Amino acid sequence: RTSSELKKYLSNLAIVDILLAVFSIPFSYTDFMYGRWLFPSFMCPVYNFITTTAVFVNIYTLVGIGFGRF
Repeated sequence: RTSSELKKYLSNLAIVDILLAVFSIPFSYTDFMYGRWLFPSFMCPVYNFITTTAVFVNIYTLVGIGFGRF
């Protein structure tokens, strides 16, 4: 039973990490390198929402793994 639960947590972590890589890195990199936002203005709140949500999901998944192991 715990093995299947751990697989769910790990697959959740993998999906969130892929989302962070796809939605966070390109936008933050270009913003940092050029010093301004090059994308359409509606993408800024979308980028912030996806990045913040993905980080929180990642943290809470790690906390869930920790509680499950404890």
